Amino acid sequence: MPPLVPELRKAGVKKVRDSGYESATQTSKSLLNWWFKTPHLVQKADSSSEFKYFFSQREALETIIYLVDVMKVKINMI
Repeated sequence: MPPLVPELRKAGVKKVRDSGYESATQTSKSLLNWWFKTPHLVQKADSSSEFKYFFSQREALETIIYLVDVMKVKINMI
C-alpha cells in the first residue's frame, strides 16, 4: 500500500472523524448524517432489511471530504 494512504487515514481522516467532522462543510455533515445515521430499508419479496455501508465505503467518503473540505484540494471534473 502506498505510504500516502496510511498517512491520510491516521493524520487526516481519523482526526476529522474524531472531531465530529468539525472542519467539514455543513453540506458534507448533512450527507454523512443521511448516509450513516439514517436507516435505509431494502425491500425484499416478503420482508425488508436495513442497508449498511461497508467500513471501506465510509472511509472512502470521509477521505474525499477530508481532502476537499479540510485540505482544500481542488478536483477538476471534466
